[in-house]
Amino acid sequence: MLFLIVQIFFVKQINSQNKLNKNNQIETVEFCNLINDPNQYKNKMIRTIAIFAYGGEDFTVLYSPQCYKAGIIEPYFADTFESKTKSKFVNKISRQKHSSGTVRVTLVGILNSSQLQISYLEKANYISKEYHFPDRLSSKTNEKLNCCKLDSSSKN
Repeated sequence: MLFLIVQIFFVKQINSQNKLNKNNQIETVEFCNLINDPNQYKNKMIRTIAIFAYGGEDFTVLYSPQCYKAGIIEPYFADTFESKTKSKFVNKISRQKHSSGTVRVTLVGILNSSQLQISYLEKANYISKEYHFPDRLSSKTNEKLNCCKLDSSSKN
C-alpha cells in the first residue's frame, strides 16, 4: 500500500513538472503575427525580432518594417530586465547612452494586451540615431532596416 502511495506521488510530480515545462516554453513568433493576432499570444512567453525605436521622454515603440502601418506595440521592462540582459545590449537601448535611436532587437517577453513586457534581450543592433517610423527615416537608414529580413526563426 505504501509503495502504491509513493508511486502515485511521484507520477503526480512528474506530470506537474511536464505541465510546468510546457508552460515555460518560449514560442518564437513573427512580430507581424503579434500585431495581427495578439489574443493568440496574450500572457505567453514569446521571442520575436522587432525594431525598438526611442526618443524624447515618452516615445518608445516596437514595430516591424513589414507591418508597421498595421500597428505598433508599446514596450516596458520587467524588473529583472537588466540582470537578465547583457550590458552591451542594455546600452544600445539606453537613453543615458543615446538620447534616441532605432535598434533591431531579438527579445523575449510577455504580451499583455497592447504592451509587451520585455524580460530580456538576446540581441541588439544599433541602426540609427533617428527614431522615426520607416516612412520618415532617411533612405540610407531605411536600407539598413530592409537589408535583412526580420527572421524570427533564428534564435541568435
